[in-house]
Amino acid sequence: MSQVIADSREYRTDVVKYIKEAGCQVVQKQLEVGDYIAGYFLFERKSSHDFISSIADGRLFDQASRLSSSGQKPVIIIEGDIWRAADLRDVHQNAILGAELAITRMGIGVLYTRSPEQTGYAVCLAARQAGRENRGIRIPHSKGADLRRLQIEFLSSLPGVGIKTAEQLLRRYGSPLRAIQNYRSWPLSDRALAKIRRVLEGSEEGEGETDLSAFF
Repeated sequence: MSQVIADSREYRTDVVKYIKEAGCQVVQKQLEVGDYIAGYFLFERKSSHDFISSIADGRLFDQASRLSSSGQKPVIIIEGDIWRAADLRDVHQNAILGAELAITRMGIGVLYTRSPEQTGYAVCLAARQAGRENRGIRIPHSKGADLRRLQIEFLSSLPGVGIKTAEQLLRRYGSPLRAIQNYRSWPLSDRALAKIRRVLEGSEEGEGETDLSAFF
């Protein structure tokens, strides 16, 4: 029987119940990083609301940095309707897309599921696939990943912000969250700041549709 390792904090969730229903054995263990290990995959599970909250408070970038240093194939599972959650939280879709692209550049996959049941079946499926390839389970350890690099990549994904500017912003404000909170004071042109405002706040200059070409 294929085996999944579940972090102690996840062991009593419905996901574990569905992993077992899907035909996998579940072993409880305190993990340094991630929520589930299935073959060579390391899964971090987040509800859609938690994913959005982790962007706002900066947790996502720290977690993504630790996942990318684990030595396994990291995947963040986003459970639920993230776009509906974004509408309820009044978060512009570009903030979510920018965060997803930033973690993808770190080599982290993103997997969407509709419910804990679908999450459980996906994790078990990963374990069963690894079993057919005769890959054993290895417990990952955090290596003190390069958080600074991820923060710079996230800020530099914004319109008009290059690597050097992102580094300057981090030195000035200390974190991406504080930098974004003060973006109106960034040393950029009015045009660049207007583009960033549309990305972060979804606001537009003037009337009519947003010119999407401005972001490319």
